[in-house]
Amino acid sequence: MTSLETVLQVAKDNRIELEKVLYRYQKDPTDSLKYKAACFLIENIPFYTYSDGEQLENYKSYYTWLKKSKGKTPQQVVDSIKKIYGPMKEPQKKHDIIEIDSAYLCHNIEWAFKVWQEQPWGKNISFETFCEYLLPYRIDDEPLA
Repeated sequence: MTSLETVLQVAKDNRIELEKVLYRYQKDPTDSLKYKAACFLIENIPFYTYSDGEQLENYKSYYTWLKKSKGKTPQQVVDSIKKIYGPMKEPQKKHDIIEIDSAYLCHNIEWAFKVWQEQPWGKNISFETFCEYLLPYRIDDEPLA
């Protein structure tokens, strides 16, 4: 079994979305590099998660309140937030492999290729370097947009 097939199995119900991306770039021979790029992204998706949910919004409110709280200590701000929201818990972790949709990935692939092909420096960038540094659809653990 290939690593791509393994990832598709891990995707469970979201496998359909990932297969849409593969099919889109598989059907036209002129998109062979885009197909390889899609495979690269999909094979690496299992390593990415992001935080989501009500608890994340509570964390964000902490920083908003901290910025506006002149004269209050961070602990006083935490105490105020606990009175409103209760104790802070870890935000819910979501896995890209289960959440990402085909439109998001295709849009990312199209823009990455556009930049690579249209910028003057692009001709000096190998496909391997492109995949590692231009193609990724996220930087760290920010929510999928």
